[in-house]
Amino acid sequence: MLVAFDAEGKALNFAVGNNELDLDTAHYLAFMQAGLQLHEEIDVPRGTANLRIGVFDPQSNRAGTMEIPMDRIVAQAAASKQGAAVNFSDRLERQH
Repeated sequence: MLVAFDAEGKALNFAVGNNELDLDTAHYLAFMQAGLQLHEEIDVPRGTANLRIGVFDPQSNRAGTMEIPMDRIVAQAAASKQGAAVNFSDRLERQH
């Protein structure tokens, strides 16, 4: 799930998807080291403050969220044009 919020915390837009993965041991270990990238797009109105991403694993019954300020997303987009990257993993919050 991907949700865009304004500065007051009101949801502005969202997308919900389902990605099922069946990984062998080698791929699982590689993803644990490098991470897993998934692609989702939503329209984000100007003035949007944050994007929140949520993931649920039905096998372990665990969920996690990550909230990213839009100014970091804009910085990442600019950096990717220059061949750099911005790491959002410092914002990861695990929820049970």
